[in-house]
Amino acid sequence: MKTMMKKPATDTAKSDATDNPAAADLAAGHEAGRYWLQVNSGDKSNAVRAGEKLTMSSGQQFKFHFSPSESGYLYIVGPGNGNAPTTFLTDKPDQDFGVSSNQVKSGADFAFPADTSKSESWLNLDKNPGSDEFTLIFSGSPLSTPAFLSEHALHELTPAEQKQLADLVTQSRGNLLGTEVIKTGASPFVSVKVPQTAAEGAPIVFKIKLDHK
Repeated sequence: MKTMMKKPATDTAKSDATDNPAAADLAAGHEAGRYWLQVNSGDKSNAVRAGEKLTMSSGQQFKFHFSPSESGYLYIVGPGNGNAPTTFLTDKPDQDFGVSSNQVKSGADFAFPADTSKSESWLNLDKNPGSDEFTLIFSGSPLSTPAFLSEHALHELTPAEQKQLADLVTQSRGNLLGTEVIKTGASPFVSVKVPQTAAEGAPIVFKIKLDHK
């Protein structure tokens, strides 16, 4: 099983906005939220990772952190057993992940998996070298379509459901302006930006790619 995140002063990893139109567009956007990864490492200074694409070790334990600007609901789909696309976080989370809801509060750090009173919880990358991509969906209100987002987590998507997810990604493309990696020493994060004209609460879809060897 493989899957998955405060606000210090920031230094952007993007080019200067005056020389980079894309950076200028991002600077004009509104931050819908920010995410980062935490790895299970004895080296605390290297425990937080941030980037649209990250390189990790095969078998590495990690968890996602997400902090939204406005309250809403977070969904996560990623590679499960046999790399089959699988829901990891839905409206009905699995209790083994330590969360009772996929609702995320404005300005709060939502960790997935969450630590329980008995132990720390982590996700594990496959021990075989490869590349894994996770799809995260943030919405201002619970999503009833695709239907699997409101069903119990750890559900392997059928081909038809994979098509539904792809359609949601396409339909929501205009709601995402882009992402920006912010370097803050030991606390880097990725800022998820939306256009100023984006409809309030509209679903935002972004992806995190993990290469491991």
